[in-house]
Amino acid sequence: MTTVTKPVVDIVFPLAGGPLPASYAAPLHAALLRLLPWLDEETDAAVHPLRRVTNVDGRVRLGAHSRLVVRVPETRADACAALAGRLLEVGEPLRLGQAQRRPLLAFPTVYSPLVVTGDRTEEAFLAAVLRTLENWDGRCEVIVGRAGTCAAHTEMLFGFSLMLHGVAPPLSLRAQSEGIGGYRKYGCGVFVPHRSASAVTA
Repeated sequence: MTTVTKPVVDIVFPLAGGPLPASYAAPLHAALLRLLPWLDEETDAAVHPLRRVTNVDGRVRLGAHSRLVVRVPETRADACAALAGRLLEVGEPLRLGQAQRRPLLAFPTVYSPLVVTGDRTEEAFLAAVLRTLENWDGRCEVIVGRAGTCAAHTEMLFGFSLMLHGVAPPLSLRAQSEGIGGYRKYGCGVFVPHRSASAVTA
């Protein structure tokens, strides 16, 4: 099995401010790009969907434990962590708290709430995922979940949630490091460890 060529880490920021528009992915990407102009140049960089937030009346509201997580190559970790204390203009200003560095963990189950391959049927989507795993020489159980969408500037992205189960450590780390599909700066194809296969249908 091929292995990850460039180590990556997650930089985790507490968040304060908001609320945000329900379709926050594009403005969040734009705000981060203004502060991290190299972000789009790094193919292994990704922005997680916001964590521990609630959607109320079409607005995303932050809680005490809301987090922004940016996945970057280790060589960019310090530059990303330096955003602590800065403001992101995402509709309403968001203030980033003290950054924490979190290494990737090789869990046997990893999950992404939305993977975008450009395919609109489950059959074509699954075939694209299997081609990626074959290119990685990776074998595991593949569970396709619900269809979903994400607004990215002028286009609406369509994809499915995806869980990889029974994953060997090298494949787990590669899936998290490189993702599957495109638009990872908008939160798509970003895999995180998960303890149960039930999340894919939630």
